[in-house]
Order: sequence, then C-alpha cells, then structure tokens
Amino acid sequence: MTKPPAPSPTVTPEPPEPGTAPGSQGTAPRSQFDGRNQLGTAVQVHPGAVVQVQTGLGELEMASSNDGQHVVIAANSGYSFSDDFGGTYTFGGGTPCNQAVCDGDPSLAVGNSGAIYYAWIGGPNVNALGDGVSRSIDNGHTFPFQGLAATCPGTTNCMLADQEHIAADRANPATAGGDRVYNVWRNFAPVFSLRISCSTNSGATWTADIPIGVGDFPRVSVGGDGFVYVAWASGGNMMLHKFSNCDAGLTAQAGWPVTVAAFTNVACPMPGLDRCNGRNILSSPTVAVDDLNPMHIYYTFATSTSAGNDDIVVHDSSDGGATFPRSVRVNSPVAGRRFMPWTCATGGIVYVSWYDRRTATPANNDLTRYFMSAAAVQGSDLIPVLETDLSGVDDKQCSLWPCATATNATTDSESCSLQPEFAGRCSIGGAPCDFTSTICPSGGVCLTSRGCPKYGDYNGNACAAGHFYTSWASATSPDGLPGTTGISIFSSAISANFAKLTVNKLLVHPSTHFLALFNLKIDGQTVAANKNGGSVVRIVSSGTHSVSETVGTGTPNVYFTVFGGDCAADGTVNLAPNDNKICTITNFDNTGGCGQGRCCEPGDGTQGCLQCAPASCP
Repeated sequence: MTKPPAPSPTVTPEPPEPGTAPGSQGTAPRSQFDGRNQLGTAVQVHPGAVVQVQTGLGELEMASSNDGQHVVIAANSGYSFSDDFGGTYTFGGGTPCNQAVCDGDPSLAVGNSGAIYYAWIGGPNVNALGDGVSRSIDNGHTFPFQGLAATCPGTTNCMLADQEHIAADRANPATAGGDRVYNVWRNFAPVFSLRISCSTNSGATWTADIPIGVGDFPRVSVGGDGFVYVAWASGGNMMLHKFSNCDAGLTAQAGWPVTVAAFTNVACPMPGLDRCNGRNILSSPTVAVDDLNPMHIYYTFATSTSAGNDDIVVHDSSDGGATFPRSVRVNSPVAGRRFMPWTCATGGIVYVSWYDRRTATPANNDLTRYFMSAAAVQGSDLIPVLETDLSGVDDKQCSLWPCATATNATTDSESCSLQPEFAGRCSIGGAPCDFTSTICPSGGVCLTSRGCPKYGDYNGNACAAGHFYTSWASATSPDGLPGTTGISIFSSAISANFAKLTVNKLLVHPSTHFLALFNLKIDGQTVAANKNGGSVVRIVSSGTHSVSETVGTGTPNVYFTVFGGDCAADGTVNLAPNDNKICTITNFDNTGGCGQGRCCEPGDGTQGCLQCAPASCP
C-alpha cells in the first residue's frame, strides 16, 4: 500500500548521501551469465556486475527498451536511467507527477512504439488521489505528463486508487496507431474493489474502469496476442483474469477468472520490514507471458511451506491461462524466509527475483540477500535454473528506521533479534523510540503509525531481448561498491545464455546389504537428493560447470565413482549457449575384497575394481 500522503505539494527527490551519489557504479561480479541470448541473437556481454543506482527507499519497478539497451528504475525517491544495458545509471529526478499531491507507488511499462510509461499516485488533495501516467519518448530521460488512468473522486467516488500497476502492449499498436496501455489498482471507495482501465492513445485518455474480482493487490501483463492478464490474491487462492485488448473493449473472457493455485501467505512479522501484509502482500503474485508463445503463461508467487521457510514457485499454463497443471520451486531447498518475488519473461524463459533470508540466524534474524532464478520448459517438464545470489552480502534490515513516521506495528521492530530498535515515535516531541525502552519524555509513550515502504511493498524487474534486469534496496553495499549510511538501490544486468544439462545416475552391482542413495550436485548445489538411479535435468548458464555427488541418507561412503558422457573425468563439462549435454555418474560398490578393494564381477571390465583370485572375493 502507498505511504502516507506527503504534506508538501510536490515530491522532492532525496539528495545523494555522502559517498553514494546517484549513478555511481562498482564492479562486484555476482553472475556468470554473458554472451548470447536464448534466441541465439548476438547481445552485448554483461558480467552481471552490481551497480549502485541511487539513494532512497525501496518500492521499485523497472522497464527496459525493446532492444534491452535502455533501462529505467523508479522508486518513491525518484527515478534513474541507463543507456548502456544497465552498466551505469543517471539520476533523472523525482516522481514525474503534475498533481498538487504526489504519493509515489511507481510503475513502469514499455509500449510498441518504444515509449516508456511511468505511473504514480497523485491528485488535487490528500482525499482525492488517483493514478497519473507520464510518458518518455527519449529512452527514459524525461517523462512529460500524459493523462490520468484513474481519477478520484471521479465517477467511482474513490478517495485513493492505490498500488497501481501498469503494462503496455509491446507487440501490437492500437488501431489508431498509439500504444495500448493498461492500469490496475485497489479502489478504496465507495466499496473496496479491484479495477482496471486502458488507453489506446498512448496514455492520453483512458476508458472507464471496470471491476476485476474479489481480493487484493492486482498485477497486470500483456501477451503478444494482445490479451491482458491480471494476477491477484483472494483468500487462500492465487487468481487470474483475462481480458481482450483495449480496442476490442477490454472485455472479460468467458470462464474467467480462474484459480491458479492455493497458497499460504508469507507470515508476519518479517523483522525490520517496517510493514507487513495488509498494506502489501509479501507473497507477491505476478503473471508473465512467454514472449515466444502467447498461449504460454507463467504465474509466480511465494508461499509459506513451514515455520521459518517460504518457497518461490512458478506455475505455467500452455492453454492461454485456462489451466495450470505444472509448477516448480525455483529456490534451492535451503530453509529461509523469502518474500516479494517478481517475474518477467524473455527468450521463452521466466526470470524471478526475490528477497531471501537463508543466511539469517537466531542471533541475527534479519540478515537478507537478494536472489534470482528462472524456469523453462524442457519436454513435458517445467524445470528450474540454478539460482544466483545477486547481492552477495548480508543486509541487516533491522538496522535502519528512516521513515519520518513511526513503523506500522510494534512487531516490525520488536521481532528483531537485536534490541533496542528505535522504530517508534514519542508522543511528546516525536523523537525515535524503542517500544520496550523508557526513553520518551515524562508522560510520553512510544507510538506506532502508518509506516512506509522502507524496502518496498513490491520489488519489480524487467526483461527484454534476452536481457534480465533486477534491482533491490539495501543498507549494505555489495563488495567493491562505496559504503552507504542509509538505504540505497542496487541493480544487476544478466544476459540469457542458457544450456540444458542432464545428469544420469547409474549403479553397477549395488550392495544387497543397504539401499545406495546419492545426492547429485551441479556447481556444488544439490539438485536431487537421495537418488539411486534415473536422471535430473537443469537449465544452466553457458560456460564451465561441475557435476559431483555425496552419499545420501544411510549410505556408507564405500563407492568408486566414474564420471562419463559429456563430463570430463573430474566431473567438469563446458556448455555453449543452447547446448544439450548429458553427464553420467556411475558408482561401483567398493565394500571390500582382495586388497580391500571391490572385486571385479562379470560385466565390470576393469572399471573401479580389482582383478582378484576368486578365493579372495567375499
């Protein structure tokens, strides 16, 4: 949900903090993806260096030009743009809002014309906040005002059109030649509802809004065939609606909305976040349409699977979103809190990024990193891409309480393992205070308030032309970048250079005394646990990878291992973009015999066994 309306008539961009001027950059490598995209098209090489974009709080969305060269990142503190594939950024200014009151909640989209659209909350006063849209035709350098996508009070008598999200049709122009642009939001009056409106003239004028469904937090995407998809949460279900394009009347399709899957929302509190659910949804449902096949729909969200663990899952549909028979977890099987995923698609692959607390401990329960992964279809399966730690350092999200108003709830700070946390505001004097410490003036108490999106109510990313761009807010700079005394925004650019790697598992004359189980690994990450045969398939980046294994549950370490197929003897394999290679791990029982090695048996040849006299073999 939006932060409280600012008392000043306009938004002033937050000035750079010492040592962290907007546009500064570093060379902290976080990714091995570079070279060519999934379509085989030559692209500029990106080592995945993390760069600092600007100072200020989260609430991030991103957009990339159709060729991937120009990138815009927008936050409540303003926006920055890049003209070199995300290598460096220039601060462009505050929210390009032309209303008397401007209240953030940025959202970005790119149209068929190449124009970049920037939506925001604004209005004539704090009791009439609608959604405005500005447009850039200079690759995100400037954003002149275009029109109001939601007008409050207007015909709906709304007070606030909150958490607007926009999308534009990259593939198709409107009938009259303009861009088709779409806006969804939470409408607060007269009855809470989810709404959608659209424009066929590049955001200058907008249709009347129509209802979407029952629930909260809608997000929107447009397919290559012009159909419009809206994802949102309703109770314990993730929902999806489908509409015709704006020229065709933005008509709800028969049989919709559909339930994609049940979920359990990421639980509160999330120590240090400043607000949790109610004003946002940490499970963050998003929908992305395959750019190579408009009938192929990806739907992503976080779901709580147990106390202290959340998983990021991708569901997909091959029939235009009517059914979602497949799903896959894209984070590795390591326990941790995970929240605010976002998704986009390019080259037929869906990319996902999220905040991740797998490194948190009871003594430091707020340690947070930023991760990405992806998923793709191989044969009849939806399979994950190996995840990447983009930030590479732990950020203590309880370390700062920068908002002028108090945090949303005492649990936001009181759940932090390190205390005191000065997240409240004294009722007398307004000084920061801890909710269990007596530091307020006599007669004063430590109060909560509305809070603000310290690390964001959502966290977007962007895909285009085989590039994946992502950004995150952190009070801790990655290695190689200047330190920061407050929260800053960082970004990483990745090129989509993937290949298919299959690992086959074979056992030769396994022991009859126990079940042999093995954990299969790629680049040190377990991709299949307790396997005694079969195979596992993963999408990996191009380049050199290593295949290995460890013994599984209840299996003694008495096996001789041989790597074969496309793997070298040490388990390494080199893959070019779009390669399809198979590595084999063969295990031979080595439980004893002559010289304490395994005796050769018929069919063994000389692989991993000893040519013993028959009497020497057990």
